[in-house]
Amino acid sequence: MHRAICSNILFSITNSRSPSFIMNRYKLGRLVEDTLYVTPFESLFLFIKGRIRPENPFYSNSLTLMKELLPGSSDLILYTVYEQMKLKGLYVKKESDSLFFRKSPRNEYDGPMKVMRESRDISFQELASLSGSLVATVDDENDTTFFRVYGVEPEGSADLGLPGGISTDRISDRHVAQSEGMPDWIGNDFRGVRFLTELEECLVKEGKEGGVECSENPLFRIYSDLIGRRLIVKTGFKYGTNFRAYTKTMEEHADYLIHFLSGRDEWYKISRAVRVSQGVHKIMIFAGFLDEEIKYVAVERIRDPFYKGQKND
Repeated sequence: MHRAICSNILFSITNSRSPSFIMNRYKLGRLVEDTLYVTPFESLFLFIKGRIRPENPFYSNSLTLMKELLPGSSDLILYTVYEQMKLKGLYVKKESDSLFFRKSPRNEYDGPMKVMRESRDISFQELASLSGSLVATVDDENDTTFFRVYGVEPEGSADLGLPGGISTDRISDRHVAQSEGMPDWIGNDFRGVRFLTELEECLVKEGKEGGVECSENPLFRIYSDLIGRRLIVKTGFKYGTNFRAYTKTMEEHADYLIHFLSGRDEWYKISRAVRVSQGVHKIMIFAGFLDEEIKYVAVERIRDPFYKGQKND
């Protein structure tokens, strides 16, 4: 009888297949003499495929076996993505809370693939720590959506000359200025009057009265940094974000949607922002602070991360 072993559980290999056949066919396990040694994920996958059968009848159903093999709080959700990879014929290894994969032994492993539920909340610091990673989000219906997370340095080439001597006033609750002499990228014209946002007002009066108050506003710090990168920055309200940003001119479409991730937010909101941005052909960027330094992290949704050359959704 051919056997596979996972920890203290013995399995019989079904259909008179040899351990070497199972190892080569399913790209998993290690062979010691004539016994196949498998990890918990590998053994569960082979059990579900009907290739091995527990010798102890106590483990003969999926529920009992899963409880034994997947004791960690994140093991089940990791396994669901692991199984998807294996069904695509990939070599997969688990390291801590990450998965790595490759198509053949000649390739280097790709990854890490981080796995999370749709309801998980995340801070900017945690999002930034995912830079360079793939993220598999498993929703409550057990469907998986894949994302790529990477650090980015948004840059523009717009001519943002700001003339001096601009005086502003208030009408009701709005900051206003004369339209004459104002650059097109600041404010919005209404009957010859230029309406300014709170951040634009801060930019105009920076270094003057009220400038200190503005500099302590984290959203203004990000706005000012983006202006310093020669980007035209306007409200992103229509897209559910703080800003939309143009790299050259407002006569073209905005290149970025940028949102300040201040506290913690649910991952489904991250997903929603990414879907909106890709629907309007823009890059979704999240901004935040690491050790008081402004950082930018882009997130994009991808259809199939397991093969190179795939197109984004």
